[in-house]
Amino acid sequence: MRFPLIPDVDSFAGIVQSALGKEFRHRRNEKLAQLNLRIEEKGVELVQEEVSLWQFLSEDGHWGVLVNRGMIGLHTNAYVDHKNFLDRFISVIERVVAAAGESIQQVEALALRYLDLVKPGADDTLEDYFQPGVLPASVDFGGLSMLGGIQIVNLKSELGPLKLQVIRKPDTVFPVDLHSPLVIGNDWSLKTPEDVDFATIDTDHAMIFSPPAELETFDYRTKLFSLREPIGGIFTRITTEHAHEVWKKA
Repeated sequence: MRFPLIPDVDSFAGIVQSALGKEFRHRRNEKLAQLNLRIEEKGVELVQEEVSLWQFLSEDGHWGVLVNRGMIGLHTNAYVDHKNFLDRFISVIERVVAAAGESIQQVEALALRYLDLVKPGADDTLEDYFQPGVLPASVDFGGLSMLGGIQIVNLKSELGPLKLQVIRKPDTVFPVDLHSPLVIGNDWSLKTPEDVDFATIDTDHAMIFSPPAELETFDYRTKLFSLREPIGGIFTRITTEHAHEVWKKA
């Protein structure tokens, strides 16, 4: 969630930590070139800027609350389902907003970003898991082989911009902008599959409010669940029934 900039992020971080209590007790601050969340018409991305970014990590190390001068977010490497994640995120937002008082009275943007690693089973190919035309394709010429590729589709829903990226055989499972010092420091990096074709599905969906929306009447739950719906629908649409059956058995 993005909101108008707060002058003193370090003092704000102390307010956030008090609001989160024991659930997110491990506090870490990065004051070097760091990743900052941008939510714009072209999509959601993390860009390197000179910022002060705070993270509050859960006791088990699987959930992290991110805070800077104009953003609060939640990320995890222990995703269960969208209801569990969104309930946690809404709880974090409500506690922080209540503690912040007049410091946060408006919302400029809301966004969700999902990453899915797709790795075929021993008897399958990656093409068995995706609908035709979704994967970056090789070129059948002169013995060329696929080293990697990316398909990017920029869309717009009735809520706002939506971006779909299907990245085939990337150097890291996480996209470059998400393979950050925080992710690495949390020990969340995933080992890149070796000697197998695989893909990362990267989908984000955002709502941008201009002018900013007033928090007094803002319905987080409805808006966040509405953002999630097309993300789930796209994932189901671009993957195959065979993939769905394999994943049900996993």
